[in-house]
Amino acid sequence: MFFVYKTPPADRDKGPQAPQVTPVTLTANGGAAKFEFISYPKQVNACDALRTNTLRVYPPDNTESLTLPWDNLICPSPQRMLLVRAITPA
Repeated sequence: MFFVYKTPPADRDKGPQAPQVTPVTLTANGGAAKFEFISYPKQVNACDALRTNTLRVYPPDNTESLTLPWDNLICPSPQRMLLVRAITPA
């Protein structure tokens, strides 16, 4: 059986430890960028955790999504469960 659980979109991390939002330019010969995201709650023992194996992301200024592999446990919740940090050079 295949089950799809859609969580609310991630919030942008604007905390003091988050990298500043600045333009990142990639070169044609192997340039790369990265982003970091933080999942909450950290403790999944008290919920009916679900295992996920993918994460849908929307690159900046795009309306089409990419699906990335992501093996993790999540707690079904109406609350925001992900924070995403700014893209930085890899």
